[in-house]
Amino acid sequence: MIILRCTQKLLKRLRQPAKPPDPPMASNPLGEWYADIDFIDRKPFVLLTNVATGTCLILPGDAKNLKVLHEFAAGQLAVIFGYYDIYTEPAMQEMQAWLTGDLHF
Repeated sequence: MIILRCTQKLLKRLRQPAKPPDPPMASNPLGEWYADIDFIDRKPFVLLTNVATGTCLILPGDAKNLKVLHEFAAGQLAVIFGYYDIYTEPAMQEMQAWLTGDLHF
């Protein structure tokens, strides 16, 4: 399970309640992520920052890609882990958590 602490702006685009209920404790190894949406040349991008490690991911934020945000995040994490040769058990558990798409806002 992935815990995403989103800004109001991103929650609105994700069609989530403005004040979602508090999610349970994160079960993924890297813990919670903060998420915001910003625009570059009128194109939306989602910025995800991990609370524990400071790892940042920049993902496409248009409507069709928000539906598969978890797949983009898993792909970027795979590239980062591969580049730095991080193949530990917690890293693989984090990848699996993103691939399942079990997001809590």
